[in-house]
Amino acid sequence: MSHPGRIVALQAVIGLVCIGAFSAFHLDQGRSALLAALSTLLPTAYYAWVLGRTLNAARLLVHGVLRSVLTMTALALCIVLTAIEPLGFFSTFALMQLSFLAPRKAK
Repeated sequence: MSHPGRIVALQAVIGLVCIGAFSAFHLDQGRSALLAALSTLLPTAYYAWVLGRTLNAARLLVHGVLRSVLTMTALALCIVLTAIEPLGFFSTFALMQLSFLAPRKAK
């Protein structure tokens, strides 16, 4: 599996664990964790898909910025349009962002 694919898979696992853990704590926390997981995972999955399709540095840069903009827009919409629980939402978001620190496999 490619490195971007591993990051998406790792984010999905982290998101599911957070959703489960926060749902056990309180259902509204779990819903907030779900919103954070989707807000993070969908733009990252899109970017990983683009990485597998192009080698053009300019396009990759544009799509990297687009991933960040989509993530921040999704987070802002969740905050504005829904009643999130901050603990579940921001903890899940922060933990999922740590997946970008996953080491690459040596060739």
